Amino acid sequence: MREVVLPQLGQFPGRSMPLEQLRDELWAWLLAVPVKPKPVLCYDFQGDFELVSHLLDGPLPRGWRDENVAQRIDAERVTEYIAEHGGEHHALHDARANAFAYR
Repeated sequence: MREVVLPQLGQFPGRSMPLEQLRDELWAWLLAVPVKPKPVLCYDFQGDFELVSHLLDGPLPRGWRDENVAQRIDAERVTEYIAEHGGEHHALHDARANAFAYR
């Protein structure tokens, strides 16, 4: 984490923020997503979902559901994506790699 994740923090100006602001921005983002068709918050590590739940200080907004997709991610395709695009262990890049590798 110290070698890979921490150096990535603060790369985007204005995106490092206090916890309350992060909570407010996450709520605003979730509430802006149309509830039809039913939105799904996908994750591949239970600990990440627990962090989001803690950050939200409760359940997902009404109309949302969550799904652990770890068993549906092809590890070889994740490796292929990261080799081509880089960005491993950055939330946005990891999400894109997972979308690419989802089966």
